Amino acid sequence: MMRRSQMKKGLLINCRGLSLIEVLASGMILAASFALFYNVFVINWTALEGYIARNQLWQEAATIIRQMSDDGRHAKVIEIVEDTASRKAVRFMDKASVRIALYEILPNGELHRTDIAGNRTLMSDHLLFGSASFQKDGQALEIALSLETGVLTKTVQIDTVNEVFPRNYLY
Repeated sequence: MMRRSQMKKGLLINCRGLSLIEVLASGMILAASFALFYNVFVINWTALEGYIARNQLWQEAATIIRQMSDDGRHAKVIEIVEDTASRKAVRFMDKASVRIALYEILPNGELHRTDIAGNRTLMSDHLLFGSASFQKDGQALEIALSLETGVLTKTVQIDTVNEVFPRNYLY
């Protein structure tokens, strides 16, 4: 006669169960594995989100600079309209002194472009008002942009300075 702990085919010989030490050791190994996995996952996730946010800010800055450069190619005159604590604005004008575009930086971090038809476009809402500026350098316009966004528990910031030249200023 076979005991209950034994099966007929002999696969299960002993049905005593696990001792407390075996259960604790397994639990510790499992907890350490989960802690390691969680830390690696969170650190990589945070780094990945930071890289994605930084890339998006650089793309946004490149779009702004590209558009301002295009407007500069068509402009005869670039003039700073306002540089106060409440607004920074620059105007691009053609040979007939008609406005091609007006760019405004507002204290809330928005950069707007108003074209010749009066259509206003939000180009960015990530600008740092105190760090962004328009400065004249002879005929050229120096554009300093600082863009910032929050990612999980940290902020990501980029800075760039570019010059835009009016191509038609001699004609």
